Amino acid sequence: MKITFNSSFAVIRAFGFLELHTPHYLLDDESVKLVRARGVSHLLLSFKDVVFFASAWLNQAIVRLKELSKELKVEVGICDYSIALHDIMMKTSFSKSINFSLFETEDIARIFLDRTLVDTKGSVLLFVESQEHREDLQKRLQERNYKVQISKNRTLFSNQKKRYKYAITARTHLVEKPSLLQTFIKDNSVIYKTNGIIDSSFIEIFNMDYHKNMLKVGFKLFIFWINTTINVHGANFLIRLAQYSAKYGAILIICGVNEKNLSPNLVEGLKQTNVLLYKNLQEFLDDNGTVYVPKDAFGYQPRHISKGIVEILPFIIECATNSVSALLGNEILSVRMKVSACDLRVNNDLLTACIVFYGDFDMRLVVALKREKLEQMSKIFVGVNDKFDQILSGYEKLLSIIANKILAFFISKDMNVGVSMSKFFIDDRFYDDVSNGALIELGIKEDDNLGVLFISK
Repeated sequence: MKITFNSSFAVIRAFGFLELHTPHYLLDDESVKLVRARGVSHLLLSFKDVVFFASAWLNQAIVRLKELSKELKVEVGICDYSIALHDIMMKTSFSKSINFSLFETEDIARIFLDRTLVDTKGSVLLFVESQEHREDLQKRLQERNYKVQISKNRTLFSNQKKRYKYAITARTHLVEKPSLLQTFIKDNSVIYKTNGIIDSSFIEIFNMDYHKNMLKVGFKLFIFWINTTINVHGANFLIRLAQYSAKYGAILIICGVNEKNLSPNLVEGLKQTNVLLYKNLQEFLDDNGTVYVPKDAFGYQPRHISKGIVEILPFIIECATNSVSALLGNEILSVRMKVSACDLRVNNDLLTACIVFYGDFDMRLVVALKREKLEQMSKIFVGVNDKFDQILSGYEKLLSIIANKILAFFISKDMNVGVSMSKFFIDDRFYDDVSNGALIELGIKEDDNLGVLFISK
């Protein structure tokens, strides 16, 4: 079994012939600890590379998936099964014991589950004969702001599906119900979607640690997507949150509330803290106006490099350089290192990304590499493709490899450390130019200007 991470969910990749004697634990102890440290929301078992599975093995695997769900407090499911494997599961006693979601492919699982909303470019096609099943899948996709094309019959679907990346049929089953508060990432925005009133109950379930980490990693826009209203407690909470977020140069946006339904005092209080109000999410997405609030230089507290970071700095540098070296096939050299602030301006030659480690050890890792080298590395993951979103996908996998190595170190020390999602700075500069950290210039033998690493608290 192999475990990989795709944005906000983990995938267990089974392969070959799965007989009764095949190890059915799915994940070893170290992998379980890594999944917990990554803070994933879903754990999937992929049958993409499975040739055959025995009934007894699948029974044991299902039991283990349920155990992992309780142990890790994540939702679990199965993906990448053939029509034949799906029919076996549905026509036997397994259908009674599988009380979790099934997805035809990992890509289809991603548009239903991933915290990062992908740009489907309208390439979602749905054909399910059962009206109830079809409406459920369609509603779930629309709740995530995806546009869905419905095929009226099987013949039409067969003719259309080759043109769609996400061609969904009745072989996808959703069991998990949407939570009261869902969190998405779309482009450079964090979206909090709630179906209830923003009140004291909302405040209790809001994950403030997650919000702080997303600020530290560099997100600037935080959207509250609601369909009801806000009371006084909720408004006061958002005002305090907006004031805190402004220290990182971030702003709050509320979509789904009509100003006429709020008291003038609430509206005035929100606007004074630069909270923007839109009638719905699409109105905000269609707004091409510039949204900018300058960082409060006096309110933002620099987060300088710590003694703990200095002690493990050689290991962190080794994790990053070895990972890049393996993908490029060249030895990476640390050309120069100094303690300074990180002034990474918008640069068409470099692509900057950031991840944050938190818990028993706080650390921020910024990686800026030449785009041409990232394109070369991304081809290892996604094949020959020069599309920018494929380059970002490869970059994200590189960061995941580096993060896993660092987390494995902390796990070996029995430290409780998690890692944030990655943030890419494409048309904007890295937000923190006041904190001092370790700034390492990277190079290879043929090129002494490969990029930089910046490591700070």
